[in-house]
Amino acid sequence: MARIDPINITVVNSIFKVTGVTQIDRQKIRVDLTHDIDQGDGGLASNYTLSPSTPAGIGAGSPITFASNSVTLPLNDVLRHGTDYTLTITAGVKSIDGELIATGNNSAQFTADTQGPTINAITYDGLNSQKKFNLVFSEQIEATSAQSNGNYTLTSGTDTVAIESIVLRSDLKSVTVTCFDDIVETKNYTLVASGVKDLFGNPSDSSIARVTFQGQDITPPVLAISAFSSPANEFDISVVVKSNEDLSGAPTATITQSGGTAVALILNSGPTSRMFIGGAHLDSNYPGVATIKVTARDVSTNLGTANMSFSTAYVNTSVRASVKSVDENFEAVFEPGSLKSNSVVTVLHEELARVGEDTTLPSIVPSIMSDLSAEQRMTLRGSSLSGSKSGNAIELAPIGNAYSLNVPAGRIIKPVRMSLKLEEGQIGNGIGLYRSEASGWKPVAFGVSDGVASFEATSGGTFAMMKDVLAPRANMTTKIGEKPIREARPTFSWQLEELASGLDHDSAWAVLDGKLQPLMIDNSGATANFVPVEDLIGGEHEISLRIADKAGNMTVTPALRFVAQPPLSIYDVVQYPNPARNRASMRISTNRNDIDWNEVEVNIYDVAGHKVADQSNLSLRGSTQQGSTHVQEVLWDLRSTGGKAVANGVYFARITVRDPDDWGKKTKYTHKIAVLR
Repeated sequence: MARIDPINITVVNSIFKVTGVTQIDRQKIRVDLTHDIDQGDGGLASNYTLSPSTPAGIGAGSPITFASNSVTLPLNDVLRHGTDYTLTITAGVKSIDGELIATGNNSAQFTADTQGPTINAITYDGLNSQKKFNLVFSEQIEATSAQSNGNYTLTSGTDTVAIESIVLRSDLKSVTVTCFDDIVETKNYTLVASGVKDLFGNPSDSSIARVTFQGQDITPPVLAISAFSSPANEFDISVVVKSNEDLSGAPTATITQSGGTAVALILNSGPTSRMFIGGAHLDSNYPGVATIKVTARDVSTNLGTANMSFSTAYVNTSVRASVKSVDENFEAVFEPGSLKSNSVVTVLHEELARVGEDTTLPSIVPSIMSDLSAEQRMTLRGSSLSGSKSGNAIELAPIGNAYSLNVPAGRIIKPVRMSLKLEEGQIGNGIGLYRSEASGWKPVAFGVSDGVASFEATSGGTFAMMKDVLAPRANMTTKIGEKPIREARPTFSWQLEELASGLDHDSAWAVLDGKLQPLMIDNSGATANFVPVEDLIGGEHEISLRIADKAGNMTVTPALRFVAQPPLSIYDVVQYPNPARNRASMRISTNRNDIDWNEVEVNIYDVAGHKVADQSNLSLRGSTQQGSTHVQEVLWDLRSTGGKAVANGVYFARITVRDPDDWGKKTKYTHKIAVLR
């Protein structure tokens, strides 16, 4: 028998008809069919008719292209926007299978779109940044042109608002615009889109693709929470909540302790319209972590949420207990017998701020209170820092968070060991540990090992690392007037003030006429005294003080000028050459710069006591300053009053200087002269 190979046969039993027409661009459409069209019939532009013929004569052009069950027709003119067109294939055109298309199956309608997208709306859904808004177009848009910054202009009045980026959203109909600056609430803006294309390639027209809108508040309120142990009851805490903007009403708040259920807190108006105060009662049956949750809506109904957690413990006096902060950076260890009785202990962390820089006495307060006045802060009795206005705050700046160990007053009877993990910025010269007390921030002795500060305390309180940022202050208390100082070695005194890291005694010097000289600081560190190491000479002098604290902050006081006129003193008489050959020069050193030659008398005697020379044959030169003394120079030509050269031998110059302040007082000095020719 002969073998018959199988073959595949496709049977078409549907009628040949047009199923739809789709616009591709302004001058191109696609006709969808149930079967592939015969390319002979389908390739003739005359077999296709568009009605209405708007604009006049519009119809199929060339080249006509074919795809599976479709044919793409280029048009000889641009479609008229918004026109409902009917595309008709001439009856009798056949498919590739030879089936003829019949009247009633040979046409379909479409609406032409030749206009670029317009702007429908500005929205803010899905956004949480004041720099952003959504721009919604009238139709889907092409990604490249839609995300080009150059196709958009945003203005407010006469100012251009810079656009950072534009991102097409998933609906392909809208974009998210991000600006470099905030879109300001209630401020008017105008956005123009030019060249943004729809899916048919039609670009937006700047004359109609524009919108004017008003900025809206879309960011949720930022809420800050602080909690303070109540001094009146160890089981109570005070809660303070602050918003960065006006709210539509008081925030809602709950507190949840470990293992317990959420308990609602009532928050009342505080000292400002954006601050609220409430209280909570701790249950000693649920030690561990307590969490305060606060929610609030601003006037634009944006919802803000904030949480704050702190540690609680019920410490038994007979059991060793370790209480750590929630972040485990702070720890307090209670050994048995440390407490007088069982107590509730809490550890709260706090951000600190330095306020009052424009006043003579700044304060360090919780950041949540930084914009309050001193009087307003005093109303928040729950915080041990609320009314702190201590003198040493003028020198201190907080570094990192503070931690408050809250123990009922008088309960600690033995030192409690504590530790604080330090960040890199909390270790360095000038940084120390301080504890807040009623009289201010007091230094706490501590040691550092492996980045952990260890210390002890006999009471709770707020502990923080602080940097001493201000040099000691020094004020001279010695009165220096117009009258000369008469003492040869007067005492100069300064009042000192250093309230933070302490004085560095090794850095303390008096600066007299540009030279460093040691001074003395009393045990209290409140007074510095200086006595010159050498007698002052007559004339003008300058004095100042140089001193630093242990943080390295240096103070150099302005130099004060004064005039010294100490009691007359002859320091020395120097002869040159010695022995004398042809002449002798005697330099008389005194401590006064106001001596005239009529106040100096020199007589020279031989060993027998006979006067051989006096003022009549001696040459006296004017006063000069040499080093720390004033020098009067006397020249002798080794001749007697009679003009004869004196013999070799020893002579004595008897020098008398009258005190310029009291001519009745004389200072005498005898100098031996050797003559050897």
